[in-house]
Amino acid sequence: MTVVLTKEHPSSAMIVPTRGGSAGVDADRLLERWGNQSWLPDELIVVRGAQNPAAARNLGADSTPAELLIFADDDGWPCNVNTLESIVKALLSDETVWLSGAAIQPPQDISRFQKSYIRQIPHNLVNIPSNTVEGDLATTLCCAIRRIHFTRLNGFDERLTAGEDPEFRDRLREEGGRVVLAGGAGVYHPPPNNLQTLWRRGYWYGIGNAQIAKHFLNDKWRKETRPKGICYVLFEALLSPTCLLLNWERLRGGKFKLRFQPLRMLHIWANILGYIRGRFLKAGRYRQEHTPDIEKHRFSPRH
Repeated sequence: MTVVLTKEHPSSAMIVPTRGGSAGVDADRLLERWGNQSWLPDELIVVRGAQNPAAARNLGADSTPAELLIFADDDGWPCNVNTLESIVKALLSDETVWLSGAAIQPPQDISRFQKSYIRQIPHNLVNIPSNTVEGDLATTLCCAIRRIHFTRLNGFDERLTAGEDPEFRDRLREEGGRVVLAGGAGVYHPPPNNLQTLWRRGYWYGIGNAQIAKHFLNDKWRKETRPKGICYVLFEALLSPTCLLLNWERLRGGKFKLRFQPLRMLHIWANILGYIRGRFLKAGRYRQEHTPDIEKHRFSPRH
């Protein structure tokens, strides 16, 4: 079914979590990044200074009556002018689709370090499909969901300071919904540009994996997103030095190929330390020192 977006379609809001104060992204920058889209939501809601992204997204959703919720990260920007229109059309054209997202793409002007990171840790690159396809890699980097389904799922789980996306997707599927990548929709998301940011990202991924394993141990998970146990994590740690010789992706496919992957080894070690903290210690992604600020803005009409 072909969908033409008109004023009669559901009211909509884009919700973007960001850090508090000057550490966060200014709303004017977000309006500039997304303002040239062929279709624009009715409002932009910036949630500044929440304790974690899951809480920020829930606060943003609670602050608006919009029937269609679009979630985006503060460090992403669209690959083309049709990104938002594509994810919304993919959602509205099929009642069985509950979540529609855009593919992750690296910016075109990335450094040699970032290119190496993508080669060694490939989940940071998702090919943009020409047509809408089922996809585990639709994330809150840029996605759309109907409020009725968001409310049915009780939003994002605020116990998770990282890794809330896969938990939300699996809960959505358990309720009978589908997750898709919209055809032609892509969002640029910069990979880490040095060892410090690589370590930080791997560390938070590890915390997310541990929190999911800790809080949802008895839940039914699909094989692709099943929480990692401590034994698996320690076994991966023991094997990580082989990254200096072997291509792990090819090994998983049953093929042997040599490749030097030191960044992947460091990423695994950061994951392990994050996992240990998330599994056995309290971990908060942002320090919430006051009530989060909720800013509402209107996109300028396109000419």
